[in-house]
Amino acid sequence: MRIRTARLFCAAASGIALLYLYLSFISSFFSNPNLYPQTTLEISLIAAQVAKVALILSVKRLRYAKSATIWVIFALEPLIIPFLTGAFYVTGDRGYLYFFRDIFAVWPVALLLVATPYLIFRFSALMITNKKLTRILTSAIFEFSFFTFVANLFQTGAMGLANLESVLGFFATGLRSAMLGGRGILVPGNLVTAPSITLYLALIVYVTLPENDRSNVNISIALLIPLLSTVALLVWVLFAIQFIPSAIISLTIPSALVAGLLWWIGRAKK
Repeated sequence: MRIRTARLFCAAASGIALLYLYLSFISSFFSNPNLYPQTTLEISLIAAQVAKVALILSVKRLRYAKSATIWVIFALEPLIIPFLTGAFYVTGDRGYLYFFRDIFAVWPVALLLVATPYLIFRFSALMITNKKLTRILTSAIFEFSFFTFVANLFQTGAMGLANLESVLGFFATGLRSAMLGGRGILVPGNLVTAPSITLYLALIVYVTLPENDRSNVNISIALLIPLLSTVALLVWVLFAIQFIPSAIISLTIPSALVAGLLWWIGRAKK
C-alpha cells in the first residue's frame, strides 16, 4: 500500500468522524424553527460566510494560505463595529447601536454554522500534506473536543432558544458552566461513540505511517500493530484499575508507552 493512499484513507476517516458531530449539531440547531435566519441582517451574514468559503476554496492561493489569513477573511464583519460605535457617538442615532448589537450577536453564529465544514476540510487536507504529528494531533484533539461540546450543548438545549440572537449567550453560558463546574460535560454515548472510535483508529494508524510518501507500508505495521496495541492498552486499564487508585496514572502511563512505541516503529526507524 502506498503511503499517500494510506494517509488519504486516514484523513477521510477523520473528516467523516468530525463531520458526524457537525451534522448532529446542525440537526439539533434547525430542529427549532426560531433559529432559522429571519431578518435581512441574519440572512446577509450567513450568506457572506458562505461566499467567503466559496472564495477560499476557489482561489488556490487562499486554499494554501496560513490560518491567520483565513481567520482575517472570516472576521471582516466585526471590523465594522468600531465605525458603528463612532457613528453612534457622533450622531446619537441609536440605530447604529442596534446594528452593532445585531452583528456582535449573529456573526459568531453564522461563523459556527458555515465555517465549521471548512475547518474539517482543512484539517483533513492537513493530514495529507503535513507530516508534523504534533500539529496533526493537536488539531484533532481541539476540533473533536470543540465539536463534541457544541453538538452536545445544542442537542440538549436548542429547543429552548427564542431567536438567533440568543444563541451566543446560550453558548457562552454553557461554556462557562462546563469550565467552572470542574467536572467537564456529560456526553451521551450515542453522540460520541462512533466518531470517537473512528477518529481514534484513523489517528492511531496515521502515526505509524513513514514520512516518505514514495515508500510502501506494510499492512501489518499500518493496521495490526495499532490494533493490538489498543487491545493491550484496554486490557492494561481494565486490570490496572484494580490496584492503581489513580485513573490518570493507569491511563497516562500505558498511553504514553503505546504512543512512543508506535512512533518509533512508524517514524524513528525510517
